[in-house]
Amino acid sequence: MTELLNSREVVPGLVYRSAAPYGLDAEDVHTVVNALALGAVADLRGPRERVLVPWLGLESAGVELLDVAMVASADDAALALQTPQDLGELYLDWLDLKRETVVRALSPLASGTPLLLHCAAGKDRTGVLAALVGLLAGHERERIVADYTATAANMGQVKAAMLQAYREVVPSETLAHLAEENAPIIMSAPAEAMEVFLDGVEQHYGGVGGFLNSTHLHPGVAAALRGRLREVQG
Repeated sequence: MTELLNSREVVPGLVYRSAAPYGLDAEDVHTVVNALALGAVADLRGPRERVLVPWLGLESAGVELLDVAMVASADDAALALQTPQDLGELYLDWLDLKRETVVRALSPLASGTPLLLHCAAGKDRTGVLAALVGLLAGHERERIVADYTATAANMGQVKAAMLQAYREVVPSETLAHLAEENAPIIMSAPAEAMEVFLDGVEQHYGGVGGFLNSTHLHPGVAAALRGRLREVQG
């Protein structure tokens, strides 16, 4: 395997998203890095997740690895979610609790450094960051939602890789439930969840600019971040 699962471009030539580097050795990682011309990787996973599926060869490839862990998407609370509304509200909770982490994850973009955003599945934590990038880049709402829901077509491969990687540390009954067709909603990507998140960003922060202001990010850095993304978009 030489490709990242659930991988796609968010902003041409500058921002990419994916799942964790399942099955990639150092040579594969170098291939991916060169193909995308990456300068930085923002790893949104927690320590245990990173140990189970580590990045190999990033340092030798000259790529900065940012440890920007956000709340995991596979804890008991996440597995108990019932509706797309619940899922979207979870995303908003993460945004509120991890403001400084979000800013650190996006910081390479202020200098125009090509960045890969990823978590375990490349859907939830990654989806939050990718949506913010889309808002900063001036993407239409429909485009942001479509980027999020595109994960649904890739979840079969992602789930198989996750179940294989976590089989020794996650209870077998939990893994079986995650693999079922009626798996918890955290294993899906319903458009309504992203709609709830986008509505919340507007209602709680007055938009993505208001969110950046709430993090106390230096105005010059915030302007550079937005400017780089919009410049690439043309």
